[in-house]
Amino acid sequence: MTLDQFTEPKLLIPVLRGVTKVRVIAELVVRLRDDGISDAKEFYGAVLQEERDSGSIAVRGIGFARGRSPVARKLAIAVGLSAVGIPWPKDAENKVHAVFVATIPLDQEQNCIAIEAAVMSLANDEMAYRALITCQRPEEMHSVLRSVHVIPSAYSNQRANRAV
Repeated sequence: MTLDQFTEPKLLIPVLRGVTKVRVIAELVVRLRDDGISDAKEFYGAVLQEERDSGSIAVRGIGFARGRSPVARKLAIAVGLSAVGIPWPKDAENKVHAVFVATIPLDQEQNCIAIEAAVMSLANDEMAYRALITCQRPEEMHSVLRSVHVIPSAYSNQRANRAV
Protein backbone atom coordinates (compact mmCIF):
# COMPACT_ATOMS: atom_id res chain seq x y z
CA MET A 1 0.00 0.00 0.00
CA THR A 2 1.31 3.51 -0.84
CA LEU A 3 0.25 7.08 -0.03
CA ASP A 4 -1.09 7.69 -3.54
CA GLN A 5 -3.92 5.25 -2.76
CA PHE A 6 -5.40 7.78 -0.32
CA THR A 7 -5.43 10.70 -2.71
CA GLU A 8 -5.76 11.67 -6.36
CA PRO A 9 -4.44 14.53 -8.48
CA LYS A 10 -7.49 16.74 -7.85
CA LEU A 11 -6.56 16.73 -4.13
CA LEU A 12 -2.98 17.84 -4.76
CA ILE A 13 -1.98 21.53 -4.98
CA PRO A 14 1.52 22.27 -6.32
CA VAL A 15 1.30 25.97 -5.41
CA LEU A 16 -0.67 26.86 -2.29
CA ARG A 17 -2.15 30.35 -2.17
CA GLY A 18 -2.43 30.53 1.61
CA VAL A 19 0.47 31.86 3.66
CA THR A 20 -0.70 30.86 7.14
CA LYS A 21 -1.36 27.46 8.66
CA VAL A 22 -5.09 28.14 9.06
CA ARG A 23 -5.53 29.38 5.48
CA VAL A 24 -3.59 26.48 4.00
CA ILE A 25 -5.65 23.98 5.98
CA ALA A 26 -8.83 25.69 4.69
CA GLU A 27 -7.53 25.53 1.12
CA LEU A 28 -6.87 21.80 1.42
CA VAL A 29 -10.23 21.13 3.12
CA VAL A 30 -11.98 22.74 0.13
CA ARG A 31 -10.23 20.20 -2.11
CA LEU A 32 -11.42 17.36 0.12
CA ARG A 33 -15.01 18.59 0.00
CA ASP A 34 -15.94 16.51 -3.03
CA ASP A 35 -13.93 13.44 -2.16
CA GLY A 36 -13.36 12.63 1.49
CA ILE A 37 -15.95 14.71 3.36
CA SER A 38 -19.62 15.55 3.10
CA ASP A 39 -19.55 18.92 4.93
CA ALA A 40 -16.44 21.10 4.47
CA LYS A 41 -17.35 23.61 7.17
CA GLU A 42 -17.94 20.94 9.82
CA PHE A 43 -14.77 19.09 8.83
CA TYR A 44 -12.71 22.30 8.93
CA GLY A 45 -14.02 22.83 12.47
CA ALA A 46 -12.96 19.26 13.36
CA VAL A 47 -9.42 19.92 12.08
CA LEU A 48 -9.18 23.15 14.08
CA GLN A 49 -10.49 21.35 17.17
CA GLU A 50 -7.87 18.64 16.71
CA GLU A 51 -5.26 21.41 16.44
CA ARG A 52 -6.43 22.90 19.74
CA ASP A 53 -6.64 19.53 21.50
CA SER A 54 -3.46 17.82 20.41
CA GLY A 55 -1.83 19.91 17.71
CA SER A 56 -0.53 18.79 14.38
CA ILE A 57 2.78 17.32 13.40
CA ALA A 58 5.59 19.29 11.79
CA VAL A 59 8.75 17.40 10.88
CA ARG A 60 11.58 18.41 8.55
CA GLY A 61 9.56 20.65 6.26
CA ILE A 62 6.28 18.70 6.32
CA GLY A 63 3.16 19.66 8.25
CA PHE A 64 0.42 17.11 8.91
CA ALA A 65 -3.05 18.09 10.16
CA ARG A 66 -6.03 15.81 10.54
CA GLY A 67 -9.67 15.85 11.45
CA ARG A 68 -11.78 13.08 12.95
CA SER A 69 -15.41 13.55 12.11
CA PRO A 70 -18.60 11.72 11.18
CA VAL A 71 -18.63 13.82 7.96
CA ALA A 72 -15.40 12.08 6.85
CA ARG A 73 -16.67 9.46 4.40
CA LYS A 74 -13.31 7.80 3.83
CA LEU A 75 -9.67 8.12 4.77
CA ALA A 76 -8.21 10.60 2.29
CA ILE A 77 -5.35 13.08 2.11
CA ALA A 78 -4.95 16.40 0.37
CA VAL A 79 -1.45 17.77 -0.09
CA GLY A 80 -0.25 21.26 -0.89
CA LEU A 81 3.18 22.72 -1.56
CA SER A 82 4.64 26.14 -0.75
CA ALA A 83 7.99 27.32 -2.09
CA VAL A 84 8.18 30.16 0.46
CA GLY A 85 7.07 27.94 3.32
CA ILE A 86 4.24 28.11 5.84
CA PRO A 87 5.02 29.01 9.47
CA TRP A 88 3.89 26.07 11.59
CA PRO A 89 3.35 27.38 15.15
CA LYS A 90 4.81 24.41 17.02
CA ASP A 91 8.02 24.91 15.04
CA ALA A 92 7.86 28.66 14.37
CA GLU A 93 11.55 28.99 13.50
CA ASN A 94 11.15 26.66 10.58
CA LYS A 95 8.59 26.65 7.85
CA VAL A 96 6.93 23.68 6.22
CA HIS A 97 6.97 23.35 2.44
CA ALA A 98 4.52 20.46 2.15
CA VAL A 99 1.23 20.27 4.04
CA PHE A 100 -0.88 17.13 4.37
CA VAL A 101 -4.48 17.22 5.63
CA ALA A 102 -6.12 13.87 6.35
CA THR A 103 -9.81 13.06 6.72
CA ILE A 104 -10.36 10.41 9.35
CA PRO A 105 -13.65 8.55 9.60
CA LEU A 106 -14.36 7.70 13.23
CA ASP A 107 -13.60 4.00 12.65
CA GLN A 108 -10.28 4.55 10.80
CA GLU A 109 -7.88 5.80 13.51
CA GLN A 110 -5.47 2.86 13.15
CA ASN A 111 -5.06 3.45 9.43
CA CYS A 112 -4.46 7.15 10.02
CA ILE A 113 -1.57 6.29 12.34
CA ALA A 114 -0.01 4.29 9.50
CA ILE A 115 -0.45 7.23 7.11
CA GLU A 116 1.15 9.61 9.63
CA ALA A 117 4.10 7.23 9.93
CA ALA A 118 4.43 7.09 6.13
CA VAL A 119 4.39 10.89 5.90
CA MET A 120 7.09 11.07 8.59
CA SER A 121 9.18 8.54 6.65
CA LEU A 122 8.82 10.83 3.61
CA ALA A 123 10.13 13.72 5.71
CA ASN A 124 13.18 11.64 6.61
CA ASP A 125 13.86 10.54 3.02
CA GLU A 126 15.71 13.55 1.60
CA MET A 127 15.45 12.43 -2.04
CA ALA A 128 11.71 11.74 -1.88
CA TYR A 129 11.07 14.98 0.07
CA ARG A 130 13.03 17.04 -2.52
CA ALA A 131 11.20 15.27 -5.34
CA LEU A 132 7.85 16.18 -3.76
CA ILE A 133 8.52 19.84 -3.01
CA THR A 134 9.84 20.51 -6.52
CA CYS A 135 6.75 19.14 -8.27
CA GLN A 136 5.01 21.52 -10.63
CA ARG A 137 1.88 19.49 -11.39
CA PRO A 138 -0.54 17.38 -9.35
CA GLU A 139 0.29 14.30 -11.43
CA GLU A 140 3.98 14.64 -10.49
CA MET A 141 3.03 14.88 -6.80
CA HIS A 142 0.86 11.78 -7.16
CA SER A 143 3.79 9.90 -8.69
CA VAL A 144 6.08 10.80 -5.77
CA LEU A 145 3.42 9.67 -3.27
CA ARG A 146 3.29 6.36 -5.11
CA SER A 147 6.82 5.68 -3.85
CA VAL A 148 5.93 6.16 -0.15
CA HIS A 149 4.85 2.92 1.50
CA VAL A 150 2.14 2.64 4.15
CA ILE A 151 2.33 -0.42 6.39
CA PRO A 152 -0.92 -0.57 8.39
CA SER A 153 -0.45 -3.81 10.28
CA ALA A 154 3.03 -2.98 11.56
CA TYR A 155 1.97 0.39 12.93
CA SER A 156 -1.29 -0.94 14.33
CA ASN A 157 0.60 -3.71 16.16
CA GLN A 158 3.22 -1.24 17.39
CA ARG A 159 0.55 1.02 18.87
CA ALA A 160 -1.30 -1.92 20.44
CA ASN A 161 1.92 -3.09 22.10
CA ARG A 162 2.47 0.38 23.60
CA ALA A 163 -1.00 0.31 25.14
CA VAL A 164 -0.24 -2.85 27.14
